[in-house]
Amino acid sequence: MPEPNEGDWVKTFTDNFLIPGEVLKIESDGEVIGYLGRVDKELVENYEAALAEINLDALLKLVEEEHEYLPLPKYPSVMRDISILVEPTTRVGEIMQAIQLMTRIPRESKIKRGSLADQYQPAFIEDVDLIDEYEYQSKRSLTFRIVFQAEDRTLTEKEVNEEMERIIKMLKNKFKAIIR
Repeated sequence: MPEPNEGDWVKTFTDNFLIPGEVLKIESDGEVIGYLGRVDKELVENYEAALAEINLDALLKLVEEEHEYLPLPKYPSVMRDISILVEPTTRVGEIMQAIQLMTRIPRESKIKRGSLADQYQPAFIEDVDLIDEYEYQSKRSLTFRIVFQAEDRTLTEKEVNEEMERIIKMLKNKFKAIIR
C-alpha cells in the first residue's frame, strides 16, 4: 500500500480528531510546521482539549537559521538617565516607543530627495530601558536609561546634550511630563 501524502494525513488528522473550522495550520515561508486545533468533545468525554502536531525538524531548522551575528560597535556608547513625573495612567511602553522613534533633521538637509523619509535620519538612540518606577504624590515617577551611539564616530557631549533636550521637550509636550 502506498504511503499517504501530506494532504491525506492532514485530512485524516482534521476529520477524525479535530472540530472542523477550528484548526490552524502553522507554517513559515510556505513550509508547514504543524497543525493545532480543538479536539472533538465526543472523543474526550466532553472535556475541552486541544491537539497539536508539530514537525520538530522543521521547527529546529527555523531556529538554526535565525542566528545573527552583530559585530561589536567600533565607537563607544553614551548612557544618560532621565527621571520624570507623569500621570499614573500614562503607559510606560508609549513613552519608551516615543523616545525610540524620535528622528531629527540633519543640519545639511536642504537637499530634496525622493521622499520625506529621505530628509530625516534616525537619532542616535540605541536603546531605552525603564530602570525605576514608583508612585509619588499621586504622580508616577519613571526613570529611563537612554543609550546613544553613532555607527560612524564617537558622539560629542554637545550632540548627546542636544538629543536629551529634544527628548525632554517631547516628553513635556506629548506626556505632560515633569522633569525631576
